[in-house]
Amino acid sequence: MANADQAFTTSIGKNSQYFSPYLARGLLRHERGQKKLGLADIRRSYEILPTPAASYYLGEEALAGKRYSQAASHFKQASQGKGAMSVRAQQQLGAIKLALEPQTFLTAQFLLSDR
Repeated sequence: MANADQAFTTSIGKNSQYFSPYLARGLLRHERGQKKLGLADIRRSYEILPTPAASYYLGEEALAGKRYSQAASHFKQASQGKGAMSVRAQQQLGAIKLALEPQTFLTAQFLLSDR
């Protein structure tokens, strides 16, 4: 994995305006537990080209910081992608809505009785 990190760093050095090596290195670092370094690269990738993958990870960061509106915005973007990450983004959107607007998940029935 150290070789992969170095390869992405070399690629960034050759073309710092291309999103892909930032995203790849950011995901690699994030998954390794180097969350701050990873998120910095993911943010840079997102600035160059907002992708569903970058949006998802930025949504996770915003959610952890209780910035729900920002998290929802990122998860909405991420849900436009394909695959498992899109499904997870949709689930996170539902969880945010449940936390912020629980009344939208409740239905009430009133029963009238003759007694």
